[in-house]
Amino acid sequence: MTRKKRFICDAMCSQLGRWLRIAGYDTIIIDTPIADKDIFQRAVQEDRLLLTRDQYFQKLDPSKKTVIYLKEDALDSQAQQLKEEIHLNWLYQPFSRCLECNHLLKKIKMPPDVPDRVKEKTDQFWACTHCHHTFWRATHTEKMEEKLKGWQKNQFIIGFGGDLMIGRMVNEYLLQGRIHAVNLANNHILDFSEEGLIETIQTLDHAGISHVGAGIDLKSARAPIIIEKKDLKWVF
Repeated sequence: MTRKKRFICDAMCSQLGRWLRIAGYDTIIIDTPIADKDIFQRAVQEDRLLLTRDQYFQKLDPSKKTVIYLKEDALDSQAQQLKEEIHLNWLYQPFSRCLECNHLLKKIKMPPDVPDRVKEKTDQFWACTHCHHTFWRATHTEKMEEKLKGWQKNQFIIGFGGDLMIGRMVNEYLLQGRIHAVNLANNHILDFSEEGLIETIQTLDHAGISHVGAGIDLKSARAPIIIEKKDLKWVF
């Protein structure tokens, strides 16, 4: 019997975890302080694959039945590794789960408090069966779907840089200066609209530079970043 793909991501892999939810996979994201052994035990008890960049988890799982150690920090590299190692289908059930709490969504009628600008663009709405958060199709979901389709076709971005200045900035300054993390929370982050923010995030991901303070949604924008060096951890 093929093992059903269910996941648990530690804090260092929270962004990948949210993309797994976008693709429709049952994915727990650890966003509170929990001991590594307790995270591993939960993964075993719930028959979940544990996704991590923390090498310590490999010691807990010598049989390699539970832990998948992600070799790279870049999001596209992680997506590629899952597709190659466990044959992950990135078009499994897109937009079927709540990005906030992981529960399934159900289709609903148009809520009465939907902004007029949204009513003009769509009449399809979904709500979480647990937290009751409301979702609808928009430009950002179209971009997410394009990314999932690209991953499924093995179109993973190797390298970085794009049409905006962020690509050159990463090349010429951040990498040469050995910058490991940046804060995106500033009053100019949307100067190039939502598209510019998304490209900035993708470019940093491709370069393996962690970021905090902005994201594709509120949850990821609030997510901390953890840098681990020589048994020390820094949380931003």
